[in-house]
Amino acid sequence: MSAGPPELIDSIIDCLHNSPRVLKTCTLVARSWLPRSRVHLFRRLHLHFEESSRKPSLNTYLANFRSYILSNPTIISCVEDLSLDLRVRPSPPSPNDIMDTVPENLPFTNLKSLDIGKPLYAPTPDASKWRASRILTLIKQNPGLQKLVVFGCDLGRSDEPEAQDEAELLAYIVTSMPGLQSLRICEFDVPFASIESERSLLPTPSNPSGHLVSLQTLAIEHCQFGLGQRLFPRTGDLYRLPELVSLVLLDCNRPDDEGNFQLVNQYPRTIKHLVIALSEMNTEVTNASWAEMSNLTDLVLYWSTPEQLITLLQHFLEIDTVKLQFLRLNQLFLQSRAALALLDAVLAAFISQTPSLQRKVAVLPKVNQHNDEFRGLDLTDVFAVFPIAAQSGMVEMATETDDLHDMVDEP
Repeated sequence: MSAGPPELIDSIIDCLHNSPRVLKTCTLVARSWLPRSRVHLFRRLHLHFEESSRKPSLNTYLANFRSYILSNPTIISCVEDLSLDLRVRPSPPSPNDIMDTVPENLPFTNLKSLDIGKPLYAPTPDASKWRASRILTLIKQNPGLQKLVVFGCDLGRSDEPEAQDEAELLAYIVTSMPGLQSLRICEFDVPFASIESERSLLPTPSNPSGHLVSLQTLAIEHCQFGLGQRLFPRTGDLYRLPELVSLVLLDCNRPDDEGNFQLVNQYPRTIKHLVIALSEMNTEVTNASWAEMSNLTDLVLYWSTPEQLITLLQHFLEIDTVKLQFLRLNQLFLQSRAALALLDAVLAAFISQTPSLQRKVAVLPKVNQHNDEFRGLDLTDVFAVFPIAAQSGMVEMATETDDLHDMVDEP
């Protein structure tokens, strides 16, 4: 059969980019169909390994994979989206052997998206992190990265080389990745070091956020010891990110973590999607920021109490710039029936006076098992929990399995 004009062939194959089965067939149609089909077939690569007695070791798995990739060099340049899901149980006495193997020895150089998932479920905490130096090597191999997810680094002690590696990794992310559009950092912590010693590890660039001019999504989750301030050390740094529209700050505002607490209270006006922990926030300081966020459409609050929400919702009712389309209250701590009843009334008023809402307000309540005041209350029944607000038809009880990053990852 005739191969057809190259432009037409490419257009046909491009339309099939989400159909791997059809793309495999396309590779057999004609030699001219192979290159374009291969680009789409190998664009996304997910490496999954879960240790089992019936499987080879992780080192063997990666060695075999590397050998296959190197013997097919055309595949390497096709891979643009790489995610690592490598789960092992390291054996004493040297679990670090595994962390020193990956992900440095992966040969990719054309990645646009890199997702380094939590590597291990291990018997000891210090065996459950990546080596920061290994991650940095892989990142440097891929200067075109637009999306980066790093879940867990082994930061070691402040006086160990690993801690310096972590500082170098953070400095590189801030100063040397101008094309980065999405950054998610999870579980960076320094378990054996003081806050003061760790804050001195990251050199402060002359314009720390000026190098992230393309950043649209920033997520800092379950990190400790001033990570937010180490990335953005000056008040107002987030305002210097002109494209930032999605911000996730979870478990970063503990009383002993002033750096991240400052970060929470400098919302840029560009923010549309916001996920934050409300549990320790200074409401008076925060309220000044809400009024500035005239573009906010999606808001997810973690670990709040009815009293905090009442103050916040009443504040929203007093400003004219609220354009909320979606509101979720995750892990709402219920402590008294009286506070819940008042929240119900305020929530009903908020819903009736916020015509911009396009989705139901989702609520996931949490009650202390020893709190007898809520005994017998069905927390899955929206009319039992919010009898007034539920009448609007705009409230629903949420579930733990809802994936919030569907909302914030892709602005």
